[in-house]
Amino acid sequence: MLNPDTDDGSWRTAVLDTWADLVSRVCPPLPYVLEPMCGLGAQARALVARLGGRALGFDINPEVVALAKRLFEGPAFECKCLDLRTLPTFAERFDVVVFGYEALNAHPVSRWPMLLAWARTHCTAGSVMILDVCGKGRGFGLRRGPGLFIDCTASNHLFTVSCNAKSGIRISRRYVCGQDELLGMIKDHGFGLIGCETPFANVNTDKPELRVMKTVILVAE
Repeated sequence: MLNPDTDDGSWRTAVLDTWADLVSRVCPPLPYVLEPMCGLGAQARALVARLGGRALGFDINPEVVALAKRLFEGPAFECKCLDLRTLPTFAERFDVVVFGYEALNAHPVSRWPMLLAWARTHCTAGSVMILDVCGKGRGFGLRRGPGLFIDCTASNHLFTVSCNAKSGIRISRRYVCGQDELLGMIKDHGFGLIGCETPFANVNTDKPELRVMKTVILVAE
């Protein structure tokens, strides 16, 4: 059983491998992968490592982007400094779009339809979209305590929000989406539901956001 609390760094690799093994089974071979708010692009790179192809990630934090470029950029991975809130446009179309743990959860639910619509414009029919969201019962989203600060300096973590830690950004609102509401958004924006998995349900940790994270798998119609 994975235990992040006896941390030698290996649990992050195990978590990433668990996620990538699950997702890669529904992705096409040699995909072009897009990962918004990518941090170091771990999820996109993990898919490319299994399937071939290439990936484009972007993040708002220039320090993280510079680190990703220095460590990982090459023919199979490109990283740009862009802000998802501005809904940047790309000429390319992507076979896989990965909204990692914070890409949706860092936005209020009122913006989720806009993000789904943005993603659909960058997909072709048959493209796969991955939504990593917290989910418990019939609700999705991340309930944050009023005193929670996000520290992007922990950039080797798989699941971390992208923001400028020096600015002291505080996340204190509740971003919770009902199951029926999310399913409606998916349908309304041109996606079909393939499945909803809870890949880390058996992780032994006091980090409930990891244990209840759901991976929602969609296909562009």
